[in-house]
Amino acid sequence: MSHTAALLSPRLAGSLAWLSLFALFAFPAFLIWNLVTGDVSQAYVAANPTLNIAAPPEGWRLWTLLGLDTVEILVTLAILWQVRGVFAAFARSGEPTRDVARRLYVTGLLLLLQALLAPLVRMAESVLLTLANEVGQRELSVSLGSTEVTLIIAGGLLICTGRALGHGATAVDENRGFI
Repeated sequence: MSHTAALLSPRLAGSLAWLSLFALFAFPAFLIWNLVTGDVSQAYVAANPTLNIAAPPEGWRLWTLLGLDTVEILVTLAILWQVRGVFAAFARSGEPTRDVARRLYVTGLLLLLQALLAPLVRMAESVLLTLANEVGQRELSVSLGSTEVTLIIAGGLLICTGRALGHGATAVDENRGFI
């Protein structure tokens, strides 16, 4: 058995599909557990040690922060859903199909969205967390890290791969029609 065949085995793909499905349920459950059992306001302060935060967020500021994080979480869950579909399709047939190509393309788009969304959310969070500070002490934090650059590269590669697989799947379907 070649190394490539071992890497693309239906068993491994099936295991990764189940792991992705588990993550789809475990991730939100973990977040809800933290919301219910922890002090969310203090968690936001602790997660941003470089900001000068006069008071932990309360009221509408806290709800806005939670809403911003929810948007990011929903994009992450959508990525997990698409990836689960790719692994499940490979576990079933072992060959690229139009569905796999579409899912890879969508995953790439979602990764690009995540890469663009993360700095914007962090920027808005820095304003919301320091809004209770005195005038002149409020902060606007803008950052673009290696994680976002990696997401942009990975998203672009998945978009290209999805497009190429889509063309390949179309050619395979056309060739089957000639036989």
